[in-house]
Amino acid sequence: MIQERLKLKLATQQALVVARQRLQLAQGNVQSMKDRGINGSKVIRATSPGIVFLVNVQQGQVVPAGISMLQTTGQGQVIVQLNIESEDIDYIMRGQPVRLKPVHAAASQSIEGHILTITRKVDPLTRLVSVLVQPVQTQGLLLNDYIEGEIVITSRETLVAPREAVLPENGKYKLFTVKNGHAVEHIAEIGLENSNEVEVLSDDLRAGDLVVVMGNYELIDGMATRVETKK
Repeated sequence: MIQERLKLKLATQQALVVARQRLQLAQGNVQSMKDRGINGSKVIRATSPGIVFLVNVQQGQVVPAGISMLQTTGQGQVIVQLNIESEDIDYIMRGQPVRLKPVHAAASQSIEGHILTITRKVDPLTRLVSVLVQPVQTQGLLLNDYIEGEIVITSRETLVAPREAVLPENGKYKLFTVKNGHAVEHIAEIGLENSNEVEVLSDDLRAGDLVVVMGNYELIDGMATRVETKK
């Protein structure tokens, strides 16, 4: 190319000399690689198992010596960052159990973990406090994915009912069970709760009682009821 441009007087003799020097240098580098047995495909193996979280090169790229091609992290070094309201900070502590679940994987089972660090710093944008959680195992977790965490503040053996089964009643709550084909009204208090279930506190409720979750706002004590099984 340079020689053709030189004939057309579009390049100088000096440019031709420089081009030949670069060619000789490139040929020398290729020959050096062949002499060291690196002219073909090579498999680079990690010294320990882990997860690749950053790739610094592309296929076909010539990488200078000393450049990091991949960055990995060990299975036990994956940390999940949760953000909580600042008023909840007094209810948590290091070592507290946490149940983790990817937001976009509704069918997956929760992954157990524990609180590793509480930053005690409010983010100026979200106004939330970051909590770092160490998962027991990382199967099912993806790097940079959105994770939902449920921090277990306290636990005890108790009775729970679906949220839709519990109705407000004069400052307390009521729910109906079914006995011998008739509705039985129970006045109860509620304790711990989440988005799906409510802890019910009542002396006349027993584990295994059938509770009414549909049409219960129309029931009165002793009304005939029919139990239907979901298909």
